Amino acid sequence: MVEWIVLVIVIISTIGLDVAPSTEEVQEFEVSKLSGTIKLSTRAAMDILGLEEFERGALATVDMEVHRVVSEGCTDCASTPTGMQLSGRINITGLIDDDGRLGRIEAELNITHLSEFQGDDFITREWVSIDWVAGDESTTWEMIVVHNPPKWKPNDRFRAAFIEVDEGMESRTGPWLLIHSLLDNSVNVHGCMPDSPTCRSTTTHDIDLNSTLKAERTPVLIQHLGTWSSLGDGLGTDETPTRLKEMREQFSIGDEVEGHDYWCTSGAGEVVSAKSWQVTQSSSTTFWPMGIWLDALHLSSAAFSLQGKVWSEVDFTDSSCASLVDGEDELRLGISVS
Repeated sequence: MVEWIVLVIVIISTIGLDVAPSTEEVQEFEVSKLSGTIKLSTRAAMDILGLEEFERGALATVDMEVHRVVSEGCTDCASTPTGMQLSGRINITGLIDDDGRLGRIEAELNITHLSEFQGDDFITREWVSIDWVAGDESTTWEMIVVHNPPKWKPNDRFRAAFIEVDEGMESRTGPWLLIHSLLDNSVNVHGCMPDSPTCRSTTTHDIDLNSTLKAERTPVLIQHLGTWSSLGDGLGTDETPTRLKEMREQFSIGDEVEGHDYWCTSGAGEVVSAKSWQVTQSSSTTFWPMGIWLDALHLSSAAFSLQGKVWSEVDFTDSSCASLVDGEDELRLGISVS
């Protein structure tokens, strides 16, 4: 389940592609559109989209525009954050409930991901905002990841993750996928979900996506994402927060603790429940959610380790926040959902 939780809150920043056309001039290309289908073949894939009451196996059709962006308005940034926005429609069909009734959902999905760089090769902070709107229901995720020390962003990870085969490029490890470079400046990738129990190279595939490339465009200027700030250390209650419990389960949690700050985005509201726990052992696993898929589509994913000393959660009336701080009480990870 954590692979899909992190997929929703941590995903993508665009990269430039060096594509050599037949002329002598070398032109920079970038991703402009992402389209195709994803079969939600696992229980986790259904649940993370709020489809717990339906049988697994629904089909999501994706049609999203992609733009590089530059943010303005960050008051404590050492360099200008850059990244990307994806916006478009997700139509989910083939939904079957417990009574055998068939349904569908049409949703709007908007994703913004920004990175603050130290030099050309190291990332100090990342921000993510994801808005999911389906009819009268909507969910907004926001996240900040603070890399200390800064995270190295290698330029050759694509070559390390794939090998050349007759049909194109094939993944070395992890979920099977195959990349085809098409004639119209696009890339087709098809293969398997990271946790699919039945999908193999010789079977029907879970994912079939096209990444369309265009000549590099001027980045769009946007306002910086939500500001994260400390709410103080006096919020603890007898009630235990529940909305972000599954993220808490990724840690070895010890005793409840007091005297540590709770972090959240501004305008959170009235506190319903709040608690902090000592982290007895941080995860040494580096999460690279759907990374091999995003690299194949010429989109790069964020990778981070869950390392810190105190995990805090606070539920408000209409939203929730969780934060991980290190031994110096400095914020390392913040998550907000509303």
